[in-house]
Amino acid sequence: MRAFVLALLIGTRPTAARRAALPTTASSSPSTFDYDRYWQDAWANANASFAARRAQPEKRHTRWPRVFVYELAPPVSDWDANSATNDQVYGARVAFGGRLRDTNHYGMSMVLTHRLWRSSHYRTKDPAQADLFLVTAMVKPKRGMHIGSTCRENVTEKTLVAQLPHLTHETAHKHVLLMAKEHYEALACDWFSRPKGLLKRAIRLAYSQVQPREYMSDCAGQCNYCECNVSKAWANRQPLPGERDRSLFERRAYTYPHTFSVPYVSTVHWPPANPLPLTGAATSLKSQKGAAVFTSRSAPWVQAMRAVKYRMLFLGAVHGDTPVRNEIVRACTLYSKKDASICARLKYNLRKTLILKHQATFCLEPQGDSPYRRSFTDSLVLGCIPVLFSRLQDDHTYPWLWGRWREEARVLVPRQPFIDQQIDLAQLLAKAPPALVAHFQHTIEEHARVFQVSEEDDESDQLHAVLLGALRESRRLGRLYNNGGATPVPAPCVPGRSQLRSRSGTISTLFHRCASL
Repeated sequence: MRAFVLALLIGTRPTAARRAALPTTASSSPSTFDYDRYWQDAWANANASFAARRAQPEKRHTRWPRVFVYELAPPVSDWDANSATNDQVYGARVAFGGRLRDTNHYGMSMVLTHRLWRSSHYRTKDPAQADLFLVTAMVKPKRGMHIGSTCRENVTEKTLVAQLPHLTHETAHKHVLLMAKEHYEALACDWFSRPKGLLKRAIRLAYSQVQPREYMSDCAGQCNYCECNVSKAWANRQPLPGERDRSLFERRAYTYPHTFSVPYVSTVHWPPANPLPLTGAATSLKSQKGAAVFTSRSAPWVQAMRAVKYRMLFLGAVHGDTPVRNEIVRACTLYSKKDASICARLKYNLRKTLILKHQATFCLEPQGDSPYRRSFTDSLVLGCIPVLFSRLQDDHTYPWLWGRWREEARVLVPRQPFIDQQIDLAQLLAKAPPALVAHFQHTIEEHARVFQVSEEDDESDQLHAVLLGALRESRRLGRLYNNGGATPVPAPCVPGRSQLRSRSGTISTLFHRCASL
């Protein structure tokens, strides 16, 4: 099947002239949006991504990264790793034989710390043997306002560094700091947003990373993370110290050095040794004491395990990016009156509606309170093709996880034309070439495991991919700092352009070039 899809991809590359930019300004007529050109462009990008991955296969790491996990004292630490249980960390069991759990949205720091603390493969108690040093400050899940108050009152750069005896000029670039929220929520944490000492060299993980300012138009009207009118943004309350400076974008005073985005922790935690998929195997969904129970012999992202009922699905309410969400609600309501299978729109409910992602071809993922949603992560691990509406969700997001294959696994809808009703979403998705949709689904099936965290050591899950990404970055930083910064060292995953020749000409395509270990 993959060979068949690739043959179709290669045979249908458009010319460079046909790959003109998508319309980005409002128009009085919906007919100005060229659906055929959109899919030709998507097809070319997917083909370029596939060709780039084939030309530069991902190098398999021959050993597990070794991580020294700091055991910090209160108030810097708020977590007892020795006593934590799986149910406390991953949440109550809900479905998929207990492998879908009610995992806390803000549990990334807790999940990573728990896994590494108990790991026989990753953890080392000898700092001399460590590839990385995990700093376990503020591990418990917190909302943004609590992160700021905790940092101002208890966890400053000075108090944190005092508990890091292995932080030296030789090891600073191996240290990893965690923030289980968007990076700008840590604005009040000087050790994360504007460090002055050795922590400048440390690697930072958060649900977002600094975005280029040219993408600011993709979050217009969302003052919680964009740079909006101050009087409008703070009409209902006085901002906390420094809160006016909160921004998703590049700022001179708040640098967030070496910050990389990782996704919200998925609700799915699949075991590493799952059975091979059985073509045509039965799938059943039953109710048991109010909880959804899924019976299957394979992982939820395997397409043979999915019984598709809906072309597109939106789980959520109107908040965050309200212009996009209002348009989704309006359009989906109209579609469902004609045919309920075209679009399903429901409120998110872990025990009742989340499983519908397993029954949809496309899952609509507009921005919410931030551009980043746990819903997006769940869509991938449940085998549904995510439909994004902002560049903020795309090419500067999760480079260590899907930087190499995102063009082959998602639909990116131009935000402004969609708001202006130039794009009929049902028509756009109906025109998607079946072979390209199949290629997207196979790509997700091949890579979705990297968007979930297993409960056991798993060299194919999100934790392993994040550690390998951090290891690549620490080696780059080590070369940079060890030679005094005299020789620029390229980042391991950076946007690049690929020149691919076809029968009809040369195509220049954006993709992520990742240096190997």
